[in-house]
Amino acid sequence: MPSELIPQIIYGAVLLFVLGSVGALWYRMGGIQRDLGRLEANVSGTQASLNEKTASLNEKIDATQASLNERIDGVQASLNEKIDGVQVSLNELTKTVAEMQLQMQRNHYQMMMAILSHSHRPDGRPTFDLPPDFEPTPSDAGD
Repeated sequence: MPSELIPQIIYGAVLLFVLGSVGALWYRMGGIQRDLGRLEANVSGTQASLNEKTASLNEKIDATQASLNERIDGVQASLNEKIDGVQVSLNELTKTVAEMQLQMQRNHYQMMMAILSHSHRPDGRPTFDLPPDFEPTPSDAGD
C-alpha cells in the first residue's frame, strides 16, 4: 500500500505546488493590474495637463501673432504715409526745378535782349558779336 500512496502524494504535492504558483501569479497579476490602473490615471492626468498647457500655449501664440500683425500693419501704414510724403515732395521739387530752369531761360533771354537793345552802334551794328549758335527758345520769344 505505501507504494500506491507515493504517486498520489507526489501528485498531491505537484498539485499543491501548481496551485501555490497560480495563487502567487494571481496575486502578482492583481498588483500589476492595480499598478496599471494607477499608471492609466497618471497618464490620463498627464495627458489632460498637457492638453491644458498646449491650449494655453496656442492662445499665447495666437495673441502674440495678432499683436505682431497689428504692429506690422501700423508700421506698414506709417511707411506708406512717409513714402507718399516723399513722393509729394519729389513731385514738388521736380516742378520747382522745372520752373527755375524756365525762369533762368527767361531771365537769360530778357538779359540778352536788353543787352542787344542797348548795345547797337549808330549804324545798327551790335557792339559785340553773339555766338553763332544763339537762338532764343520759341517759348521764351513771346515773353
